[in-house]
Parts: sequence; structure tokens; C-alpha cells
Amino acid sequence: MSATKKEIPKFKSESEEFEFWSSAGPGADSTKYVDWSQAKRARFPNLKPSLRTVSVRLPVAMIEDLKILANQRDVPYQSLLKVFLAERLKEERNQLFIEQRPDGGFGVRRLGVGRASAVESTQADAIERAREIAPQASILVERVRNTNVGSRDKWRKP
Repeated sequence: MSATKKEIPKFKSESEEFEFWSSAGPGADSTKYVDWSQAKRARFPNLKPSLRTVSVRLPVAMIEDLKILANQRDVPYQSLLKVFLAERLKEERNQLFIEQRPDGGFGVRRLGVGRASAVESTQADAIERAREIAPQASILVERVRNTNVGSRDKWRKP
């Protein structure tokens, strides 16, 4: 970690740590504490994923279509459904969102993540920072103007 980064404090409890890193806490902009450019992806090849049975109600026609596609690929339809879900999750995870924050800055965050990976003073700087964080990601920017019906026109590509 570079010398310009702040030291991560010692936490007395998990809830204290959660509050620190939450979107309202001082650690909301983790780039002040962690040099993400030095991060490396970890792989755990011997780690077996936990499995959980879930029950999902699907229209009969959707199940029949899934069975037809699975039969064409010579795989069980439940396995094909897992492949489809995994592909979509990967696609969704490879998105970064630029959002205007209440303090006027612009946060860079991933889908489903409450805290920003970075916070910049302008939308253009946030877009540039998002490209540095994940060059291959699809970037979606929150519009800060109102539409003619008075509500936000939520997301657009820069």
C-alpha cells in the first residue's frame, strides 16, 4: 500500500466495521484506504461451492422452452438453467454505475454494492476513474437532469 493511503482502523466488532465501510461511513470511498491498482484476483481451486436448493415458480411454457433448448444441447434442463444464470450474473457483475451523491460528488459502484469504489467531484472524472478500475466493464451513468415528465431518466452509457 502506498504511503498516501490512510491506515485502516482496528475494529472492536463486525458491526463497527460494517458501519465504517458502509455508504455513510468514512470508509465509503475505499480508495482512500486501499490501492486497488495493486489488487490481485485470488483463486481458491480446492474450494467447493456451497449448494442450496431453491424453489422457483416458472411459467410452464418457459420450462418447456428450456427443456427443448437443453435437449438440443444434450444436457439436463436444470444444468442449462444454471449456465444461463451464471452467464447473466457475470454480465451484470461486469457493470459499473456512476451515481450522483447527496454531497454533490459522483460515486463509482458495482451492481448490488452499497458503497462506492471511488468518489470523484465531477461526472467526467468518475467515468475516467471507472475505466481505470475496470477497463472491460460496461459503464452506466445516472442522468442528473429531469425528463419532461419530471422524473429522472435513470441510466445511459457515457
